[in-house]
Amino acid sequence: MPSTFTNNLGTELKSGAYFITTALPSNAFIGRKLVDDKAVAEGLYASHARKLLPVVRLPEDSQDIAWDFQELERRKFILRSRGAPTTIVDGGVGALIVASPPPTLWTISPAIGNGDGMFVIQTEDGTGGWVVTGDEPDSPVELHPLTPSKTQPPVYPPNQVFKFTLVR
Repeated sequence: MPSTFTNNLGTELKSGAYFITTALPSNAFIGRKLVDDKAVAEGLYASHARKLLPVVRLPEDSQDIAWDFQELERRKFILRSRGAPTTIVDGGVGALIVASPPPTLWTISPAIGNGDGMFVIQTEDGTGGWVVTGDEPDSPVELHPLTPSKTQPPVYPPNQVFKFTLVR
């Protein structure tokens, strides 16, 4: 893990640079693959036909993985991976490399039942949230209805919960 970070965020987030990791047990980084950026730069995606680079569970040796969180309202953020804002296309979460469609405004809420510093990321209307679809590197982050327990506070499955680490 990169060495410049602080761990304890409690339940409040502000605009800034963060690492996003999955909840225990894996603590895998989330982001977009550098190889996709290189393919776009080298023109391997004809005419920018691929306008959305997928957000995935990254391999352990990933670099340049900090996200930019831009808070527009309390707990409502535009999330950028390597400068590209994220949105939803065809049920997947991805980073836009062109100006359209517009970025999604994400609601980030504490997942108190999952522990201190754990959060869920949902659409503004709450109809879907980020879900890591597998335990292997390159597993995509997709948008699905979240499935918290009926307990108070609710507990979410680990593939629906994320930890944010503030970059200094």
